[in-house]
This record gives sequence, C-alpha cells and structure tokens, in this order.
Amino acid sequence: MNSVVFSRDGTTLASAGDDNSVRLWDVASRQRLGPPLTDRAYAVNSVAFSPDGKTVASGGDDTAIRLWTNDRIDAYVDRLCTYIDARHAREAFRRAEPTIEYQPVCT
Repeated sequence: MNSVVFSRDGTTLASAGDDNSVRLWDVASRQRLGPPLTDRAYAVNSVAFSPDGKTVASGGDDTAIRLWTNDRIDAYVDRLCTYIDARHAREAFRRAEPTIEYQPVCT
C-alpha cells in the first residue's frame, strides 16, 4: 500500500498500491466498491479526491497522472462486466477475495 485517502465527506476511502491499481472502499461497510481502477503498467504511488469528491486522481511510477471521474469509473465497470459471466462472478470473486463479502457489480 503506497497511499490512502478519505473522500471529503468521509464515506469513501481510496487506496493505491504496487498492484498497479486504485481501489475504492465504502468506509461504513469496509467493503470494496467495484473492481480496481487499473490502466497502468506500474505501481500507483499517490491518490487524491477532488474537492467535490467526483474525481479521483492517481500518480505512479510511469510519471503519468490518471483522472477517474464517476462517469469513467462507471464506464470501466460496464466494460469489465462485458467480459464477466455474471453467473460465475460470485465464485471468481470468492477465489480472488476470500475475506471480503461478495458485492455484485454486474447485472
């Protein structure tokens, strides 16, 4: 884990790490919100929320800054869901994240 930050309203936590991704977490339930945000080939070293909480910025070893807006996050989830068979998503999630309760993101 290289960086963590709370959203301004305290409801969401964003984390960045050596797995080349940003992860969003619901603070109240301690559950991950959707799949990791990834489009990097290198570690993510920093993460921040915009003042209005609608954009997440990340910076990494590739020296690029990525901006994730709510629309971009939704589009990423939609794109990911086109590759996931919803019937098998629960079992795949359990294998990948056995300690986190499954939260369906693809319908």
